[in-house]
Amino acid sequence: MVAGSGVIEQADWRIPDIGRVVSFGRNGDGELYLISAGGVVHKIIRGTPPTS
Repeated sequence: MVAGSGVIEQADWRIPDIGRVVSFGRNGDGELYLISAGGVVHKIIRGTPPTS
């Protein structure tokens, strides 16, 4: 998350290597999608945070 002139929160989305991301977008429900250079569409969903 960015606020003002700096980053105030950093997140590791733990996304496997999908190659080069060429585009992204959201649908009407606010869900996030990534499109790789190979033409594969990936839906990003919220997962359960890892336990330590």
